[in-house]
Amino acid sequence: MIKPGAVRKEMVLDLDIAPTILEIAGIAPRKEMQGHSMLGLTKGDDPGWRKEWLYDYYEYPGFEDMQPHRGVRTETHKIMHFYTMNEWEMYDLSRDPEEKYNLYGKPEHAALQKDMEARLEKVFNEVPWLPGGPTSVKPSKSF
Repeated sequence: MIKPGAVRKEMVLDLDIAPTILEIAGIAPRKEMQGHSMLGLTKGDDPGWRKEWLYDYYEYPGFEDMQPHRGVRTETHKIMHFYTMNEWEMYDLSRDPEEKYNLYGKPEHAALQKDMEARLEKVFNEVPWLPGGPTSVKPSKSF
């Protein structure tokens, strides 16, 4: 099904595997499933693939000892809100893939910050089972 040597740059997630397998089997995915079938990508289609994705890190303390936070990742940027401490981080992954330079709160990145906060709120509100979601609360208040 996949042309040898084919390479795509879209952001696919593990939650895309089940809808892909279901489509191969001729079964419609359940509406609660968040993933998307990757078959269109294997055929070279441009199915209007996701431009960002949400993650919710809540296992603390744990293996990585990372404070609970939510974030959104785009192809080039990442923003995260450490909600138990009300701290924010934002990175330009194309220029800073190791996430060493926090851009959050820097005046020269205000437009980008506003866009990334809006993306975080949008994708968070699309997941009704998350604690506190869906919500109309802006990230800068008590997200």
